Amino acid sequence: MVAEPGSDLANWVDYYKTNLAADNHIFTHGAFHAFFLIGLFIVLPVFATNAVFEGKSVKYVAINVGYWMLCLTLMGGLLAAWR
Repeated sequence: MVAEPGSDLANWVDYYKTNLAADNHIFTHGAFHAFFLIGLFIVLPVFATNAVFEGKSVKYVAINVGYWMLCLTLMGGLLAAWR
């Protein structure tokens, strides 16, 4: 999709490219979003719900969720920093 010059979409894309894009391509930005969006809102609920039904301990959940959150946080950081 190509935005028409002067449209709201074209103005937003131009603003993003000139002001925001460089600030978003750093490791910490990607790691932050991966940790909160993927880790806390996907990994934790899935593993916690599964562990409750399996009758596993909190320690089991903490180890597994911690492992996956660390992996996904590092992946998000590397993908954001990768140019």
